[in-house]
Amino acid sequence: MRKAKGFIFFALVSLSMSLISQFALAQERLEDKFFQANKFYSRGEYQKAVSTYEKIIASDIKAGNIYYNLGNAYFKLGRKGKAILNYERALKFIPGDEDLSANLKFVRSTLVGAQPKEALRWLEKIYVSFRDIMPARVWASVLFAVYLLLFSVIILAIFITGFRRIARGPAFLLSILVIFSFGFMMGKIRDTELNKEGVIVAEEVEVRYSPSFSGAVAFKLHEGIKAVIIRCEGNWRQIRLSRGKSGWVDKESIEEI
Repeated sequence: MRKAKGFIFFALVSLSMSLISQFALAQERLEDKFFQANKFYSRGEYQKAVSTYEKIIASDIKAGNIYYNLGNAYFKLGRKGKAILNYERALKFIPGDEDLSANLKFVRSTLVGAQPKEALRWLEKIYVSFRDIMPARVWASVLFAVYLLLFSVIILAIFITGFRRIARGPAFLLSILVIFSFGFMMGKIRDTELNKEGVIVAEEVEVRYSPSFSGAVAFKLHEGIKAVIIRCEGNWRQIRLSRGKSGWVDKESIEEI
């Protein structure tokens, strides 16, 4: 019986070590591919760099620096739509990266046609500007921290009589911050989850009134323009650029961020 238990234990340990070594080997191979892609880029072999970065992403490895480098490689190939698409994807991982923001701004400045802007009222502009300062997960952290402070102030006010009068002001301000943090967090979640954004990757695309090539053309868009994808129907995607400006495009002409 003891021999059987010992054999089972040895087998489990061996299996665990084997899985760990295989995982480590897989990670090492992906790192090698990343460095190889970087070498291709530095040698000016941009198409090879793109293919290698894409293979890494296809392995379900997604990171800001991979998307950033991929965007740079696409820009060197003259594919501005793909460059902006991957810069936007990188922003989800490294939103505060200055080089990323600078590159994205520069590529957008070279596009044919300006990015349509939503016509917002002044209160909406203020709300959106604050909401977009941080991603939803950071707003969640801020909300949690402010809530803990508010909870601490309330507990101190309950148990320390002399602190109650002093605590009114901080408690009121913290309550306001909790409400605003919650609102910005939910707004960011709603904007990210419900409003799926995409980037036009075709050099030029005709936006139609109906999901068919026989549909009348409403207007045209060039690569790099960002739009909200509001509906999918077969091989067509209904997009919205601003209030009152929407239409249908072939799914091959736009990719979701």
